[in-house]
Parts: sequence; C-alpha cells; structure tokens
Amino acid sequence: MKYPNGVEVSVGDKVRFECGRISGTVEAIIDSSFADLSVDEPGIMLLSAPFGRVSIPESMFVADEVSLE
Repeated sequence: MKYPNGVEVSVGDKVRFECGRISGTVEAIIDSSFADLSVDEPGIMLLSAPFGRVSIPESMFVADEVSLE
C-alpha cells in the first residue's frame, strides 16, 4: 500500500489524516486477510490519541487525506 505521493506505507509511520488536523501512527497494514478485523476493505490501522484505534480504508487514500508527517 502506498500514500498518494507514492511512498510505501510502513508500520510505525507518523501520519496526519482528517485533512491534516489529526496525527497518528500506523499500527498495521490491513491486506487481503482483514476479515477478522471487522473492516470492509484493505487499508491501515492507526493509533491516534484523540480516538484510539482508527481504520482508514484504502479508498480514502486520496490526496491530502492521509500523509506522512
């Protein structure tokens, strides 16, 4: 999985989401074996202080939605 800028997503990456307003850390990359995580599609799982765990589906990886800090 890659960010909109083409950089490969890695566990431990510090990212910003929600149009850059919220920061988080990539905890897991959700690939084709995601059924046991109760998510609808591949994406990433973030740890974010305001929310705890946040699942961001791959379809939301549009410009400025998820970016490296």
